Amino acid sequence: MNWLNKYKEKHPARRCIFCGGNKVSREHLWSDWMAELFPEYADPNRVETYIVRNDKLFKNIKSETLDRPGLTFTKSIRAVCAPCNNGWMNTIEQAARPVLTPMFNSESLTLTEAMRDALATWCAMKFMVAEHMRRDHHTTPEDVRRQFMNTKVAPDFFRIWALRCGDGGWESGFSRNTAVVSLANKLPDGLSVRNTQSITWGVGDVLFYHTATLIPNLHFGISPAVDGLSVQLWPRIPDDIAWPVGRRLHWREGMALAESIKDSMRAPWE
Repeated sequence: MNWLNKYKEKHPARRCIFCGGNKVSREHLWSDWMAELFPEYADPNRVETYIVRNDKLFKNIKSETLDRPGLTFTKSIRAVCAPCNNGWMNTIEQAARPVLTPMFNSESLTLTEAMRDALATWCAMKFMVAEHMRRDHHTTPEDVRRQFMNTKVAPDFFRIWALRCGDGGWESGFSRNTAVVSLANKLPDGLSVRNTQSITWGVGDVLFYHTATLIPNLHFGISPAVDGLSVQLWPRIPDDIAWPVGRRLHWREGMALAESIKDSMRAPWE
């Protein structure tokens, strides 16, 4: 086997995470139309830190910090094909945009169940794409992604909230914790799938928070410290909800929220 074949075997061609098609293109995590929401930064580079964690204590086993060209909100991910990106994914984006725009701009509005569904579907799509910033670090299984493409409904094991922050870099901030988790005292032999994650994502004035675990009957909620300042987008809850709810988070509270799942992991299982 020559070096090219060895490389292809180790690095197979990327396929669309939704339909499985080839010719994967780049998808922006922060959509182009959001650019006006973000402040101008003097440094045109961003810093990306990757931390791989293992076991139920989220032990840090590997850390990597990289300087990347381009501002954070220009980040793009090679994970989807052009037909998906320009087709049904764009339809989801356009359905959520009329709700997202006033929220990003600190405007007051009433979030109906239909509006929250549109936000939850959009967030779920973005989170699934964000899972593929690095190969083999995803949590959502392929069959669940395919089902989402067909139904446009967030998975049952997803939990999504919206809060206000827009402070200290969170207007274009992103944090993801992912781990291999087991209910046993130690990880079973052969368990390597990153089955649990949390994502904290800032867009303008809004901070989205998401948790997911593939462990049956186990869910991670939002930190009690900010529970009264959040709107639950998914799973569905009845009644209309006034936005915004409560005050803005300080950027330190945003950082604490981003890391809060690790504290939950150390607490007794729900």
